[in-house]
Amino acid sequence: IIVCDKHPNYESAKWARSYVLDKPNIQLLEVQHHYAHALACMAEYNLHEEVLAFCFDGTGYGEDATLWGGEVLKVTPQKYERVYHLQNFSLLGGEKAIKEPTRVALSLLFECFSLTEIKEMDNDLVCTFTNEEIENFYLMYSKGLNAPRSSSIGRLFDAIYALSGYLKNVSYDGESGLILEANAKKYPSDAKYTFRIEDGIIEYKYMLLELLNEDDKNIIASKFINTLVEIIISIVKEYPSLPVVLSGGVFQNKTLLEKTIQVFKSQNIKYYIQSETPINDGGISFGQAYYALHNSSK
Repeated sequence: IIVCDKHPNYESAKWARSYVLDKPNIQLLEVQHHYAHALACMAEYNLHEEVLAFCFDGTGYGEDATLWGGEVLKVTPQKYERVYHLQNFSLLGGEKAIKEPTRVALSLLFECFSLTEIKEMDNDLVCTFTNEEIENFYLMYSKGLNAPRSSSIGRLFDAIYALSGYLKNVSYDGESGLILEANAKKYPSDAKYTFRIEDGIIEYKYMLLELLNEDDKNIIASKFINTLVEIIISIVKEYPSLPVVLSGGVFQNKTLLEKTIQVFKSQNIKYYIQSETPINDGGISFGQAYYALHNSSK
């Protein structure tokens, strides 16, 4: 048995598909990235019942060929159902957007405002781009030219980082989250932004509108993390009978994790989070193995 990710371009997955072509005795199983995240947590606790899994990370190949990363899944060891996800936005320039958070922030503006409205905005983010750059990026966005769609909470952290006034590029994936975590500790707040969940989509327009009009940029990080906690809790309340699983690299954010767990405990919500295995992509193969254990025909 060989288990791999569903991403068509992962080297390990390409090798696995190639390896089994002339080996009929070897079964190939392909597991979606965020499903594997949830299964990794379930494997650590040997869970077999259905759970509600929040799988928040940078990016992973989704079943619809977009880049997932803000997923809420109903999961068993045999199957999963995607019940909620973050509203999609474009990664302008593909992987380049991961190193340049201003591109992700601009993409969020494209989702919520017209090109004319954006060019008339007087804020630090928009002012980092020339009118010509904004127009070129808008062309990429509107035509889908090297601008893959994503529902990633990790990339949303990048956008909030840039909208908080941090306009420099990051040097590694997840750096923006660490900086926002530090900011949230330095400038604590109990306030949160407005959000809406409609037809399974976690929308961010209202949060963006309030954030752009924020008087004190220092508290953006804290209010954003509080908003994520509130989003999680509001969805959990829709499934009172299901235990909750938290997995994915975003939950390495200590402030987000501590605040979420604090509410879970206060409301007697049963939850699981990895402690003996990696919660980030280091745990993916563990989740894949758990899937094989329950679904192999061998």
